[in-house]
Amino acid sequence: MNNQPNQQFEEDYFTTTHNIEANEETKDLEKYYIQDAIGSTLFSKSWLLSTLSNLNKENSESTSKEEEDLESISEMSCDDQIAKYLGTEANAQFKLLSLLLPQCQSSFRIQELALVILSNILRYGFDVFRYESTCLDIPLSILNNQEFSHHPDFIQVLVSLFQYLTIFNDFLAESDDFDEEKDLINHNFELLPQVLTIMASTLNEDVLAKTARYLFSVLELASETSDPMAKIGQLLSPQALGYLNEALKQSLDNRDDKTSFIIVELCAALFDFIDNSEDILESDQSHQFCDTINRHLSCENPPELTSVKSCAKICSILWTNACHVDSFEQISRHYLAENHCQEGQEVILDVIKKCLKYFLTLHSNALLSSSEVLNSPIINEIVQLLATV
Repeated sequence: MNNQPNQQFEEDYFTTTHNIEANEETKDLEKYYIQDAIGSTLFSKSWLLSTLSNLNKENSESTSKEEEDLESISEMSCDDQIAKYLGTEANAQFKLLSLLLPQCQSSFRIQELALVILSNILRYGFDVFRYESTCLDIPLSILNNQEFSHHPDFIQVLVSLFQYLTIFNDFLAESDDFDEEKDLINHNFELLPQVLTIMASTLNEDVLAKTARYLFSVLELASETSDPMAKIGQLLSPQALGYLNEALKQSLDNRDDKTSFIIVELCAALFDFIDNSEDILESDQSHQFCDTINRHLSCENPPELTSVKSCAKICSILWTNACHVDSFEQISRHYLAENHCQEGQEVILDVIKKCLKYFLTLHSNALLSSSEVLNSPIINEIVQLLATV
């Protein structure tokens, strides 16, 4: 580690703040404290190393004391200098991983804090984790604790776990030297059924948000491989899409616009892998999914045009066997509102227009035969507009 910041700090300290009446013993003590500091921070190396080494010992202090110490370290690790020191010089990741082992029987709070600190180390020391399988195998073993899956304190462990896994995936996807054969990615695709089940069944807003973001990171990672469909094709099964629909419903119930946006973008990206002539769902399921998309489009806070585009792409697949007029009308409403006043969005608007025209190609007879539908000002306007372009 570069000691220049410490040296500069030491020089500045002695030239500007040192008490001229201090004796040599005091000078030595002051110099020790400066040398014991981590980088330019005031945090102590010796305290940190001693605290880490005393964690999870047979004769260690109480669980509450360990939790208190880990809380302190987790706060410290938000500083990039501390995070780097923990991962490179202190090798703290191995001690923290040991706290997650089933035989350690650590409290949920300790597991949560260990994962938070590991996530902070990961942000500044990905190379330390990248090829170390235990850095994934041990955290993933947490998901085998089914008997604790509904425990309130276990929820925060799940939140921290999926945050950790997401950060790992994000770094991999951004790596210039990503290698699908060498890098640790296969656990993601094996985990998909369990993640979907959690998303569809959880009532916790934070768990849904973190699992949705994690799933998006898996999709991005799969897109970097030679055969993405072999990795994530299972997400296009009727059951998987049903789970995603339930997850989107839950995020809408939670009024969580950010998570709703992520799930919609996830589904749109998935549907990019299939032809819009394919019937991936039964007609009833397509209608149900369109109902949920329509809820998203009708939210109190209107979605951005990019999200409307994603909704249109999703619906264009679902419309293949579902004449869902409400979603067509709602997408048309957004399109018409933006068509004359939005500059620099021509590409997005063109995608939406193509999706709307596809609906008219499929279901024009149904529209034209219903006077009630044609009485809608929005549908009447969009039909006339698209008929002339």
